[in-house]
Amino acid sequence: LTLTFLGGDLEVTHPTVQTIGEDHIARRSITFHQQLLSGLKSASNQVDLSLDRSCPAIEDIIATEGDVKAVLTDGDRTLFTGYLSTSYTWTLTHAGTQALAVTIEDTGTRLLGKAFIENGRHLFNCAASEAIEAICARAGITVSPSCVWLTEPVTRSVDASLSCRELLDQLVYELGHVYRFDELGQLCLFKVDCTSTEALQVLGKDDLVVVGGKAITLSKRIRQY
Repeated sequence: LTLTFLGGDLEVTHPTVQTIGEDHIARRSITFHQQLLSGLKSASNQVDLSLDRSCPAIEDIIATEGDVKAVLTDGDRTLFTGYLSTSYTWTLTHAGTQALAVTIEDTGTRLLGKAFIENGRHLFNCAASEAIEAICARAGITVSPSCVWLTEPVTRSVDASLSCRELLDQLVYELGHVYRFDELGQLCLFKVDCTSTEALQVLGKDDLVVVGGKAITLSKRIRQY
């Protein structure tokens, strides 16, 4: 695990780039949470892990007020790129030792929150992918070279009230796509290929459903996807 402290507030003798080896990461503590969709909107990914209390980087993780970029690797293979969450807790490992539980959030969770423009208005009149690249450039995000190119025209006026996340979410949703961030922290697009739900089973409130040997009734109609 390689951490890059971007706040510039570490003690003078502490390096801004610190590498944490497997000896300081609690065994069986690394858990990936990957979700492409939340409803039909893009969802964020994250990784949970625990650092043994003897890890020297813990002092700086707790002390810094700036962003901490995190890259999790397995040998030469990059597994996840993101930023440390500002929420962390002390916990016990399976071996009964104390450890700091931290979460690595994907690139968008940390960077897409800034406003697209500070003031005034901006007019988009271009191909969709050009608009997406402009939003990502403003947020400091790299678009993956393998990302699909969307040629649909976009004409829209944007004011300073919209964040990069709100703008990107609305744009890709209207285009029938979702975005995610790959292991390098670069943005990728995926098409939501679902045009109709007419043929799907509909369960009504009068239907009896058995789950785990127990019968339940539904108070609302739901559509099964």
